[in-house]
Amino acid sequence: MAISRYQVVDCVLPAIIVSYIFWACYFSLLEIGVFWLIRVQQKYLLGGCYVAFMTLLFIPLISSFLYLWLVPPVMPMPPGPPPPKDSLVEPHETNENGDLAICNRDHCNGNWKPPRTHHCSICKVCRPGFDHHCHWVGSCLSLADMNVFLCLLWITPVTVGLGSLPIMPTLAHQVKEAYSVAQSDEWIIANWWSWFGSWIFFGGPFGRYIGAVILGYHTIARQRPDIPKPLSMIEEPHLGTFLTIAFGSLLALFTLALGLSSDVHRPRAFTAGGSPLRPAMAYEPQEHNATAPESSEDGSTTEVRIFVISEVVMVSDSAVPDISPK
Repeated sequence: MAISRYQVVDCVLPAIIVSYIFWACYFSLLEIGVFWLIRVQQKYLLGGCYVAFMTLLFIPLISSFLYLWLVPPVMPMPPGPPPPKDSLVEPHETNENGDLAICNRDHCNGNWKPPRTHHCSICKVCRPGFDHHCHWVGSCLSLADMNVFLCLLWITPVTVGLGSLPIMPTLAHQVKEAYSVAQSDEWIIANWWSWFGSWIFFGGPFGRYIGAVILGYHTIARQRPDIPKPLSMIEEPHLGTFLTIAFGSLLALFTLALGLSSDVHRPRAFTAGGSPLRPAMAYEPQEHNATAPESSEDGSTTEVRIFVISEVVMVSDSAVPDISPK
């Protein structure tokens, strides 16, 4: 069976992210905490507290990502025809004809789709509680995974922000120095600033300045070959330090945006049983019979049959009707 490009992305992208997370853990705990704060700055209390606090942040960050990446997703729906509607006691999804919803996509072959079951076009199966397929963790995410996923989204910007906070003044000074070198170096002026492609490639106009800073870092390292190896990567302008913080900042902004959108715009489904169902769920009328005596004018009683139609209605937070007593 041929491997699709999505499967390649699901293998490569999580491997890149987890490699960066472990590198960021080393960079934060050793390069910043031990080598920079404790050995160079000799701030023993601050360095010890920083290492302990960052360890507490990296433990849930690493464990949540590895859980979402390595633990298999919820099992797909087993193949089978829809059950009889009379045997269902929970609210169920129906099509426009009133029949139980089925899935004919890919290899489902008309399998029944119970409530809150969605079809994943990447895995080509229907999964109960399916939310979305995330290429960043290389797996499908269901309702059971959303707490761990939201934890990952929120803890990433916190870890990046607090982890880079002690070196931000030094890093800002080094970036300013690298940019000044890029503006004065003849080779960078001729091959980067005067090159029209710097406005198009490497992220467009904004990436033009990032590319100049990277070339400035490279020029500084080339101009200082005889400097002894520093105790920490933060002492002297180091391209690895800049790329680590820059990539982490982009990752933090991305996860923060996902966390805000997932928390605010996620619809909630309400049912009589309290189980989560799809917002696009149709309702299935159910007929309940009841009898009530009714007295006639001559004193005899007549049994009157009452029909009550109940509906399961799907609503979101923004469409909850006002049913308070007037």
